[in-house]
Amino acid sequence: MSAQERENPGESPGIATLDRPEGSPDGNTASPLHQKLNSSDIAILVAGTAIPGAAIAMVALNNLVMGTEMVLRHPLETLIQYGIVLTIPIGNYVVWQRLKQRNLANVLRIGLLNGLSAGAAGLVLVGCVAACALGYPAIDSNFISHQSEYAICAMLTFCSLVASLRLMQMLCLIWETDGARTSQLIYSLAGVMLSLLAVGASEARQVAVRVNEKAALTEDSDKRTEALRNLRNPLLDSTQELKRDIAAPRTGGLSGLFLGVNDSSSRQLYFALTSQPYEAITDLAVDDQSNDTLTSSSYDNFLARQVVGEAIKGFSLKRSQLSGLINARSLTANMSWTFVLKNASSTAQEARAEIALPPGAVVSNMTLWIDGKPVDATITSTSQARGAYTEVVTGRRDPALVTYLGKGRVLVQCYPVMPGKETKVSLSMAAPLKLDAGTKSSLTLPRLVASNFAAGKSHSLRFNSPEELSLAAAGLKEMKSLSSSSHLYVGEMKEQDQKNTGLSLSASRPMTLGAFAAQDKVYGGYAVETVKEVANQAPKNLVVVIDGSSKVKEYKQDLSEMLKRMAKMMPTTVLLADDDKLEGPEAVSVENAIKKLNESSFEGGHDNLPAVVKAAELAGDQERPAVLWVHGPQPAFNEEIYITTQGASKPAYYELALDDGWTNSSQFFKNHRDIGPMTPVLRSGNLASDLNRFLDQWQPGGHHYSVQLFKMNEKPACNILTGQEAQDLSTLVAAQTCKQLLTNRNLSAAGTLAVNYHMVSPLTSGVVLENQSDYQRWGIQQNGPGRQNRQNNEAARLANGDSLSGFGTAEQTATGAIAITTSGDTFSAAPILQGATSGTIAPQGVESTVVQGVNTAGTVRVDNLADIEALLNILANGIALIGSILGLTTIVKACLRGFQSKSFVMGLSMIVIGLASPGVINWLVATARDSALFN
Repeated sequence: MSAQERENPGESPGIATLDRPEGSPDGNTASPLHQKLNSSDIAILVAGTAIPGAAIAMVALNNLVMGTEMVLRHPLETLIQYGIVLTIPIGNYVVWQRLKQRNLANVLRIGLLNGLSAGAAGLVLVGCVAACALGYPAIDSNFISHQSEYAICAMLTFCSLVASLRLMQMLCLIWETDGARTSQLIYSLAGVMLSLLAVGASEARQVAVRVNEKAALTEDSDKRTEALRNLRNPLLDSTQELKRDIAAPRTGGLSGLFLGVNDSSSRQLYFALTSQPYEAITDLAVDDQSNDTLTSSSYDNFLARQVVGEAIKGFSLKRSQLSGLINARSLTANMSWTFVLKNASSTAQEARAEIALPPGAVVSNMTLWIDGKPVDATITSTSQARGAYTEVVTGRRDPALVTYLGKGRVLVQCYPVMPGKETKVSLSMAAPLKLDAGTKSSLTLPRLVASNFAAGKSHSLRFNSPEELSLAAAGLKEMKSLSSSSHLYVGEMKEQDQKNTGLSLSASRPMTLGAFAAQDKVYGGYAVETVKEVANQAPKNLVVVIDGSSKVKEYKQDLSEMLKRMAKMMPTTVLLADDDKLEGPEAVSVENAIKKLNESSFEGGHDNLPAVVKAAELAGDQERPAVLWVHGPQPAFNEEIYITTQGASKPAYYELALDDGWTNSSQFFKNHRDIGPMTPVLRSGNLASDLNRFLDQWQPGGHHYSVQLFKMNEKPACNILTGQEAQDLSTLVAAQTCKQLLTNRNLSAAGTLAVNYHMVSPLTSGVVLENQSDYQRWGIQQNGPGRQNRQNNEAARLANGDSLSGFGTAEQTATGAIAITTSGDTFSAAPILQGATSGTIAPQGVESTVVQGVNTAGTVRVDNLADIEALLNILANGIALIGSILGLTTIVKACLRGFQSKSFVMGLSMIVIGLASPGVINWLVATARDSALFN
């Protein structure tokens, strides 16, 4: 140890010596904050510590939810970046303190800390300047520009960077030798590099994902193919990144800010990678023009996205039975699906299940057992039912709800299923049978699409029928029946056999084409069903479009056999829809198509719209043409508009869906109404059998059967049904009439019809509440199934004021697609609301809204928050400005007076309170809006 080191053990060698106060080993009797501060000290403290500290606190308070979401999304990477940013005020203060004390015992640590603060300030400065220069990173999802905020942040960060560089200079100047100064500079520069490497490493994977996402959206086919291949690499975890981008676009971090893609492109890429359209809980207000996911409309939009949530551990389906009466003669069926749910978890749970109905079926009732007593659902307005259900769920009582989702599906909810308890709920439906031949009919069974409880491996079956039934997959066996005119069949339906397409029950029937009728006990008259034999007319030319997505891969062999048979029957052209090839699909012969099927990789999802448009043009130039579209799931986001040319003939369109019911073809072709209507190829579970049955209708001399349902006032001269058969036929005719009314936009009549026939529809839902007071509080008049002998005018009135729920929505019938929508240009004219009671009155489309006959006995919601919100925003900005000015003034005065700690803390508090005021007030306004406090 040198003499200098022995004399000054607290110093590092090479430090320039300064006079120090006496009284302590290092010569200091007071902290540096209590020593007299010069103008340089004040500038460093304010610019390097106080201002960045206050700015970080303000940003954190205003973006607390987003910051938490970013940590949950990328915990390690985000925490590293947060730590780097915090080194700006902390690093500057620590380095300044050490300089003031002349305490540089650990020169490496001090140098790295100084470099980290300088590097962090530089990174933030570059990011803010880039955001201002580019423009688009400063625009949020509501298309509001925040360039001024970024500009202010850039100026403040520049001051911090200057303070860090000044401290770096002071660190170097304090050393006496050139070698020591150089070493100190190297340590600081190493800190700068460390900050750059830390941020770069934390963003490396996300940047790789973003770069490939951009490449996958280009028009270059080779780049697109390579980018998609990279995105499918499991190391990038790109599908999870895309899901998070769609669900929470604000949490994309730096890469998301500068390299992000819009919501539509994210959905497009997610579909291309997974072959599934994106559906998520956070997609609440996708059709909400207000772009405000905090409003009370979020619950309706939440249900509209058919989300049941993740499976709950310990929550399971204990028992399940599907039972019913099958009448093959009248082609009607009445089924009930009963579930017993068991909750083995430690908290009460809400059961949620999405159920696919048979084609043409309608839910006629739901029953919940409360304390062992069955309670039937009341059918009323969807908004009334959901509101009542939500309120009662909050009170932890026993409600249940069934809501129409669109695409032939319903959502069943039940709460609470108490810990260690079992709950029983049943769903009833009326369904038509399909007439496959004069003596044979079939019925597609309902299936459980998704649930938040563990589904059982099988469901028991129990059917009564006057005729013979068969279902080989379920091992259906005939049992002894108490009635000689009825047969009892029991079996077990495997959950695995229900996947994708479900199972079809076959029912024999006597050879008859006669009409059937049932007396209508609601409106009078008769519901009539007629069966006609129609000669088959095979097309002379056929164009087949086959989807190249991963969902179709498992069916390659069946499709190859189908093409071989088609080629023997008629001239056939094939297009393989693979949108990785941006030049468009190529029309090829059957022989080449089969070769392509065997060679294709069938990866991800592919948008089939260009291929179907091209197929329509090819077929339209031929005599008696037809188009068969075989596809997996298709994107719901497609907004492309193609130019279509009307050919000499209009093709007949057929759709073979291998997509588990995902695709809404009516919505998919909304910009191309000349394509369609699509006649579905009915599925029974075995694709080869379904295809053979479909092709059989084009055999020479063949025929098929057309079943017509309608209403007439006079008693027809045909068989009059009684009992359950009559009620089922009457319900099915009413359901078809309701669809027609919705197609014609006659929502008032459709809602009235659905309520009075006790049917769940896009306008009505079924709800079970615990006691009479719950119904009275919501103005719901109770009704029940099986009592179609009077009209429920009060409940119908509530439904008339409702809007369409579900997807907007679109239904498919045997003759094609019926489009029902409430968005876009469809309702550009001013709508007239009659008898409005409970709902939101707001501008619709581009015209004003005319309200006639408002019933003030209900609740008329008027938003009085707009003016108050504007006033509060002015107040919040004023508080932020005044608080910042007063706080900075107080801090400067405290420093000039020898650093008065109380005044310094008070000044910082003023700045924090002022800058946090806008965020706090905005949160209070959002809460008030969500709670409808000002309505």
